[in-house]
Amino acid sequence: MKALHNLVIIEKDPAPEKIGSIYISNLVEGEHSPPFTGTIRSVGPKVTDPDIVPGASVAFGDLTGTLFEYDNKSLIILPVDKIGAIL
Repeated sequence: MKALHNLVIIEKDPAPEKIGSIYISNLVEGEHSPPFTGTIRSVGPKVTDPDIVPGASVAFGDLTGTLFEYDNKSLIILPVDKIGAIL
């Protein structure tokens, strides 16, 4: 699997069900939802940031990119500028 142009493919981490003693709803979406995290699996050839490499852990918003399943893994394709942070 290879990302094209300025895109990255990220394997999403499972959403936490509980943080401390607070349960997290899996129905939270939009402006007030927490950022999602994952591991970069592929980087397109037009990505120039040296920190964006396969294996890097990143955070990104929920309503960005295209979600799909591949080899029983939850993956998302999104433009590199939609990554909010490198963890």
